[in-house]
Amino acid sequence: MVIAEGIGSATRDLAFGGRPRFNYLGLYTAYLTILRNNTDSRWARWYNAPKGIVFMLRPDNYGKTRASVTFLAKEKAYKDLSEADQKRALIDRIQGAGWESERLVNEIKESEDLYFERVSQVKTDKWTKGRVVITGDAAWCATPIAGKGTDLAVAGAYILAGELYRAGNYEEAFRNYEKIMKPYVQECQKLPPGIPRIVYPSRESELHS
Repeated sequence: MVIAEGIGSATRDLAFGGRPRFNYLGLYTAYLTILRNNTDSRWARWYNAPKGIVFMLRPDNYGKTRASVTFLAKEKAYKDLSEADQKRALIDRIQGAGWESERLVNEIKESEDLYFERVSQVKTDKWTKGRVVITGDAAWCATPIAGKGTDLAVAGAYILAGELYRAGNYEEAFRNYEKIMKPYVQECQKLPPGIPRIVYPSRESELHS
């Protein structure tokens, strides 16, 4: 059985008897789809706001705009909120932050696809248990901060498939898969000094320094 799910994979937790370790990076992030308007173009746009907030807007291929809001926060600050409470918390955090924050406030109120979660790396000691193997974010999420999510997803699936094809049995294939992928995952999860906090200035003066 191959589990290729996200950071919060319930199938992984069930198969491995509990949750992995998470390395919280000091950020919460929200994603949602919003209506396109005349300030949008074919380019992605990024805005650093005071209080450690980053907005990003980018066009999609369906005539709408994808928005993200990422900001500094303590790990348990917004944990286990209902969707309605998530919306209220986000609105309180970004209201009056400038740029297109008021547009986003209105869109968050109406959103039907809001994703709001901590930014954490997944740290797992083993990726296999019996006939079960995990890959992708369920095994090693590096977070968007690392900029290696697609590389890891494609490489993990490619190497796992290749080793299953080449090996004499699944045990050998799983061993080879871990041996090949783990050093690359460890390298991808390393972040440069000061990242991510350096990208999220908490005072307005830091925006112009």
